[in-house]
Amino acid sequence: MVIDRNLMDRMADKVMDRFAEMFGGATVTEARGAWKNSKGALVKEPVVLVESFTDDAGSHWHTDDAFDLAAEVAGLMGQEAVALEVDDVLHLVEAKKVENQAAALAA
Repeated sequence: MVIDRNLMDRMADKVMDRFAEMFGGATVTEARGAWKNSKGALVKEPVVLVESFTDDAGSHWHTDDAFDLAAEVAGLMGQEAVALEVDDVLHLVEAKKVENQAAALAA
C-alpha cells in the first residue's frame, strides 16, 4: 500500500509536535526503508523518521505516551504497525483501531 505523501507529512508533524511537548524538541528525517512482509517479500517504501532525545525523567514520564502515539498514528495511516525505538530497542507497535478515521484526520 502506497501512503499518500500529504498524510505522511501530517503524521510527521503530529508526532514532531507531540515529541516537542513531551521531550522539548524533535527532528524529522526522510528515508527509504525495507521490511519483509508475512509472505516473505521485500517491501521498499519511503519512511519518515521522527527522533527525540530525553533524559531519564522524560523517558519515565512519557514512554507510555510515545507508545500510545505510535499506535494512534499507525491506525490513522492504515498501517498494521509502526516502529518505535526506545533505549536502543525497536518495538513494532500495533495500530489502534480508529472509529472515524476521516474525523480524526480532520482534527
